Amino acid sequence: MNEVGFDTRLYEKRSRLGGGLIASAAPPGKGKIDRYRDYLIRKVAKSDVKVRLGATIDAPELIAERPDLVFVAAGTRRRPSDIEGIDGPNVLDSYQVLMGDQAHGLGPGQSALVYGGGETGCETAEYFADVGISVTLVTRSSEADLARSAEFVYRKVLLERLLQNERITVRAHTQVLKVDPTGAELRSADGTEFRITADRIVIAQGRDPQSDLVGQLTAAGVRCFAIGDSRMTGRIGDAVHDAYRALRALAAEKIRPFDLAC
Repeated sequence: MNEVGFDTRLYEKRSRLGGGLIASAAPPGKGKIDRYRDYLIRKVAKSDVKVRLGATIDAPELIAERPDLVFVAAGTRRRPSDIEGIDGPNVLDSYQVLMGDQAHGLGPGQSALVYGGGETGCETAEYFADVGISVTLVTRSSEADLARSAEFVYRKVLLERLLQNERITVRAHTQVLKVDPTGAELRSADGTEFRITADRIVIAQGRDPQSDLVGQLTAAGVRCFAIGDSRMTGRIGDAVHDAYRALRALAAEKIRPFDLAC
């Protein structure tokens, strides 16, 4: 937007740009995503976009500034869970670990239980195993359904690595019932309950769009677009296409330059 004359402000609550691309690049074999993130950061640096790192802005502040348009790309939040002990000090959030926001404090020879067999859960298991940590990957689904939402070719390679990794044990058709300071109690599909000892419990059970800001701004009459995971959890390409479609819509309306908050 800045390149066509718009006054653009970019707010980022962390101390560096990149958002979800940081987490996406963290697992083994995905370092190339860092190149894309670096490219985007260079583009922003060469522009006149006003970048505000370590900064947040809430709905009342935005409404008071009366921007003509807001793009909300705030990502996701962890899905609530009623598992007993889920908020204990030994429980980690997989996304926050991959983002570097949460230190896992583990070293070679220690153990982690990763709960969630989606793409993120599988990648998190690899992430820990890569630094010498023994991982038990627990999923309520079948082993055949691991990382089922991943892109086809990548999923094939990911599962080959995962299932051949000596540091990773998969427990399919299994549910975590309770977490305590030294591990977790689980139940298998046949109803058998058992216990696994682990130094850390890592939750990778899914995340929900962080879109509260969109509703608040819309209710106040501020036009806004939800981009990427703030609209619907998905892939990097989905977020790119969201932004592209929004800008195409604005171009079709022949919108003139205005104050733009991101």
